[in-house]
Amino acid sequence: MAHILIIDDNYDMLSLLEMILHRQAKHQVTLCQGGHEGLEKAFKELPDIAIVDVMMPDLSGYDVVKQLREDPRTQHMGIIILTARGQPIDKQTAIAVGADSYMTKPVHMKELTDEVNRLLKGGIKKAGSVIPLFSLRGGVGTTTLAVNMASLFSQIGSTILLDLSPNSGHCALFAGIRPKTHWGHYLEGTETDLEKLLLTHSSGLKIMAAPPVPMQSGWFMDEQLNRFMEDLRGYARFVIVDTPPLLGQATDNIFKIAQHIIIISGNDPAAIQTTLATLKALSKELDRVLLIHNTAQPMAQPPTEALQRILKARLTANIPYDKLQVAALRKGVPLAVAQPDSPMITGLKAVIKTILS
Repeated sequence: MAHILIIDDNYDMLSLLEMILHRQAKHQVTLCQGGHEGLEKAFKELPDIAIVDVMMPDLSGYDVVKQLREDPRTQHMGIIILTARGQPIDKQTAIAVGADSYMTKPVHMKELTDEVNRLLKGGIKKAGSVIPLFSLRGGVGTTTLAVNMASLFSQIGSTILLDLSPNSGHCALFAGIRPKTHWGHYLEGTETDLEKLLLTHSSGLKIMAAPPVPMQSGWFMDEQLNRFMEDLRGYARFVIVDTPPLLGQATDNIFKIAQHIIIISGNDPAAIQTTLATLKALSKELDRVLLIHNTAQPMAQPPTEALQRILKARLTANIPYDKLQVAALRKGVPLAVAQPDSPMITGLKAVIKTILS
């Protein structure tokens, strides 16, 4: 018998779920008619599973799930989103905020009890939040920011840094690790257990490195990448992606499952033009885009207001040039580990706060 918390503002739905899970499936059940009450009960009683409605007047189900995942007391509990909302974006949002499973109303008794039993047996792997960093222009510091952002996320929860470069990526190098294993082995079929391909930094960060030399057999096919990402997300709470500077089906697939898409811009004319083109290409995804300006070269940091006027978009962060990054790179230690209070890392912490808020 498990302890199941049910959060739904509809009394009839609460009664139905209680009948299914308590009277018939014999689980202990706690009922709550709102998000705030549900959180209070969750933190006090620490149930095994929470079943959460989305549309509630006091607090949305997505906000409830976020808070459950952010609190150490409840971050590992099973969570099922049960909602009348049935669009693909609703399922993507549910998984992105941390739900283990997504079901739509009306729900059949057997489907619900089967889902609960799978969670209790550990049969469903938690899908980690995917956060790609992307720029169509090289030289703006995308890899540097990806390595340091992943290092910061690893201090919050289990994190994998994925280097998707098809042409000899540098994430492992920036972290001071020789890429003895990489996703190329997965493509070749020589190793399909992704856990064995992950590199581990001394800070605890896991890295899925790119092949040190370009693959003769080419890059991921669509289905391969989808399967690879689905499997990889089962190993960590966060998957930070150093995305190659290409717009195509592969990057589209990454963006579709992303919680947020971080676009990196420089301030030279070519970088500005490229960023404007990128924002236009991603016009349907702008609600998930976070725009960062990064001063990758030793120069004065341009004013945020001026950049926003030129880019016609709000900046999530305007990161200054950080001379400490050069020394960190030479030592093969992420700046987030070596100098956690440096200007660059302070800027990235603000971005992470926005992502988690």
